[in-house]
Amino acid sequence: MPSIEPRRYLRRREAAAYVCLSETTLAIMASKGRGPIYSRLGKVTVYSVADLDKWISDQRRMSPRDPLPLIAAGSSAQEASGEA
Repeated sequence: MPSIEPRRYLRRREAAAYVCLSETTLAIMASKGRGPIYSRLGKVTVYSVADLDKWISDQRRMSPRDPLPLIAAGSSAQEASGEA
């Protein structure tokens, strides 16, 4: 019996639950060019689980006063700092 691979992409509702945000918040973030990277498959917006995990990791801070990194969707922290 073939094994079933875990889902690698989530629809916006599932992605919002995965990152503990509302679906509306995730949609607004996407419309403003912020938030996790997403893809469009026709009319459906999907998020890669790997991209969601990376986005969550990129939000880590040592202190509430530390600014969040202003990274454009699709770039990494290394690229933003010129280390790439």
